[in-house]
Amino acid sequence: MSKEELLKKMEQAIIEGNKDEAEALAKEAIKENLDLNEVIDKGYVPGIQKV
Repeated sequence: MSKEELLKKMEQAIIEGNKDEAEALAKEAIKENLDLNEVIDKGYVPGIQKV
C-alpha cells in the first residue's frame, strides 16, 4: 500500500469511528517506518477535523 493510500484510509477510519482499523493502520505505518508526525498530521488530523 502506498503512503498516500494509507493516509487516506487513516482519515476514513477516523471519520467512520473505526478504532480497530485506525489502530491497524497505525501499526502498518510503524512497520513501514513512515514519519509518524506526518502520519498523524496528514492521516488522522484531517479525519478528526471532518468529524
